[in-house]
Amino acid sequence: MTGYPTILFLNGDGKVEGIIVGYKPADGFSQDLTKFVTAHRDLPALEARYKANPADATTAAKLASIYAGKGEIQKAEAALANAAKADPGNSTGLLASTYNAIGDYYQEKHQIDKAVPEFEKGAKAAKTPYDRAYAYISIAACRFEQQKPKDAIPALDAVLATKGAPAEFTDQAKQMLAAAKQAPK
Repeated sequence: MTGYPTILFLNGDGKVEGIIVGYKPADGFSQDLTKFVTAHRDLPALEARYKANPADATTAAKLASIYAGKGEIQKAEAALANAAKADPGNSTGLLASTYNAIGDYYQEKHQIDKAVPEFEKGAKAAKTPYDRAYAYISIAACRFEQQKPKDAIPALDAVLATKGAPAEFTDQAKQMLAAAKQAPK
């Protein structure tokens, strides 16, 4: 982990339930905290439903996102594979956020070659402006991390072209786009 601050949320057994890397404004921090608490509360029931029916796309997708957030990537990828197989048309609308969660895991681990394809799948599967903009801004962040800011421009343009994209993403995209355009070739 390389962002400051890095906050780990641990359960009573000392296992990671969630990670926040870098500064987050109060609203974003609160949303992440709520997500971790909900995931911790819902995990046993989701695991039981998934064990009973691995082809339940909704349960598999939710579980994959939780596992990715906990750093249990093999479980996350297996659950995502089941979700994608059970819901190839993404009728649940959950695949995009699940791809993005797995992309987040790989980005945090600096495995950009694995993160970007997940975010690309997230953008393609997105049914909401939030999921689409999140995927594209994450692709752009990966390109900056690779020190290839010019390669981030198409993803940043896509964020700005996403109707209804949250202001937090469009504002960030505008700042990053200005930096990318000023970067040496």
